[in-house]
Amino acid sequence: MGAASDGSAPSRRFVLTCVATWVTISATCVLVNKHVLFYLKFGFPTTLAVLHMCAAFLSTSALIRLSPDGRRHLPSAKAPGSFYGQLAGISALFGLVLVLANSAFMYLSVPSIQMLKAGGAATTFCVGLAFGTERYSHNAALKVLIVGAGVLLASYGDVRANLVGVLLQVSSIVADAVRCTLLQLVMQHSEVKLTPVGTLYFVAPMSALILCLPAAFVELPRLLHHTAPIPWPWLAGSCAAASALNLVVFTLIGKTSALTTSITGPLKEWVCILTAMLVYGTPVTRQQWAGYAVALTGIAWYQRDKFFASEAARRGGGLGGADDGDEQLPIVQPDIKRRKSAHTLSPRTPDRLSPT
Repeated sequence: MGAASDGSAPSRRFVLTCVATWVTISATCVLVNKHVLFYLKFGFPTTLAVLHMCAAFLSTSALIRLSPDGRRHLPSAKAPGSFYGQLAGISALFGLVLVLANSAFMYLSVPSIQMLKAGGAATTFCVGLAFGTERYSHNAALKVLIVGAGVLLASYGDVRANLVGVLLQVSSIVADAVRCTLLQLVMQHSEVKLTPVGTLYFVAPMSALILCLPAAFVELPRLLHHTAPIPWPWLAGSCAAASALNLVVFTLIGKTSALTTSITGPLKEWVCILTAMLVYGTPVTRQQWAGYAVALTGIAWYQRDKFFASEAARRGGGLGGADDGDEQLPIVQPDIKRRKSAHTLSPRTPDRLSPT
């Protein structure tokens, strides 16, 4: 996988390889977590989230310390204590997202979870309206309604729907939307600039420490009396898959843009659903397929309009700074050289940092 190292746009083969690797590892991570939490009866979602955060910290530490330009991921200026305090609050939300998402695997099938995740964009938009980071328009509201209607249709058509699982997954989506919005607000009003790798480098250990408390008081007593053998190889595989997923996403965003993951996200969801159907024999009704198709139509419409609007702003010079330029790059841009940015975090960085 070779991309130009001089800042030029990556080749189509490189981008397609990154996308294929991202989709494959993401589907693997979802299926392994489902297998660990449900089929192997390892009912300790908080403990698994702690392990994932530790693995994320180790992988980002290795990337920062061992790569030639790894130091660029760290803040260029000394951060005030209030900045780390704000990150700690966001880290708590990040840990909550992981715990709720892991818990949902114990009650819902993989297709059901992936279909509910389709409502994430609509939820983030609604939360952004509440916090003032998004602007209301009738056109955007229509797209949100289409996505929401599709998700409701798909969820209602689930023959194995579980109310507890649905509530856990929906809570995870809402918490993640709040986390992304708060992170966006913190970064926009802070002089400290972090790349996605640098953000995870600080957030991961904070999340692990915060989650250690509920894990120790709630899950540790049950874990000590757990009669079934602990699936250490599967846990190691889950952590490895989560770490590899983060690194692949960072590589994909660094060489293209965050729009790449947004546009190809529905493809990843389809692969996860079809793989789960093949591996676990999970039934999917026609109503679910219809609802998911409606939701994906709304998402594709939203991403398409967002992409062309940002492209028009870039060409018209309406975006100030190279930071925003990274967000406007299409999936493959063979004729336009990437602009090197003095700041590595744009206002849309929360979309880049995705929990496993």
